[in-house]
Amino acid sequence: MGKRRKISNLVRIVLKVLGVVLLVEGMIGSLYSAEIKDKIRGKIITDFESGLDGWKVPERQKEAATARVSSLVKHSGKYSCEFSFKFEPKPGDKSKTKFAVLWMSYGKMLPGKPEALGVWVYGDKCMRYIRFTFQDSTGENFIIRLGRINFKGWKFMQAKVNSFTRTTHWGGNNDGVIDYPIRLFSLQVVGWGGPGEGKLYFDDIQIVEVKDEDI
Repeated sequence: MGKRRKISNLVRIVLKVLGVVLLVEGMIGSLYSAEIKDKIRGKIITDFESGLDGWKVPERQKEAATARVSSLVKHSGKYSCEFSFKFEPKPGDKSKTKFAVLWMSYGKMLPGKPEALGVWVYGDKCMRYIRFTFQDSTGENFIIRLGRINFKGWKFMQAKVNSFTRTTHWGGNNDGVIDYPIRLFSLQVVGWGGPGEGKLYFDDIQIVEVKDEDI
C-alpha cells in the first residue's frame, strides 16, 4: 500500500508539472498567434472586395497572364484575385526566365515605413516563385522574393523590404538604400526552365510596419 501511495503521489506531481508546462506553452503560443494575426489583419492594403483595385495585367503580358476577381476561392471576405499564367517559348527566345505580372500603372503608395510586404497565396504546387517590385521616393526600383510555390492551398508569403540583392535594385539614385515613402508596383510569378502554366489565387496584400527607430 505504501509503495502504491508513493507512486500515486509521484504521478500526481508529474501530471501537475506537465499541466503547468502545457498551460505556459499554450499561453505563449496564443500570444504569438495573436501578434501575427494582428499584424496581418491590421495592415491590409488590397483585399479585392471591391474589384481588382487598380491591379491589372499589362498589355505586353496579355498572352502570358489573365487576372479577374473570383468568389470561388478566397482567404477572407467574399472575393480574391484569380491569376492564370502560361509560359510559352517564342521563336528566337533563348531566355530561360519567364514571368507573369500583376501590376499598377502608377504604383500604390504605401503608408509609413513598411518593414515587410506579404500576400496570401492559394498555391497549385507549380514550383514557381513569387516576388514584389516597388519603387522608392528617388525612383529607385527594388525586387524582393517571397518564396517558392511548393504547396497547395492557402499560405501567407512575405519578405522584408530590405531583402533585395545587389542585382535587384536599379534606377533613381541607385544607392541600395530605401528612401521612403515607397510605391508597390507589381506582384510577379516567376519561373525558370521553359514553358508551364498554372492558376493561383491572391488575397489580402498587406504590409507590416515598425517604429521609425527600428527601421
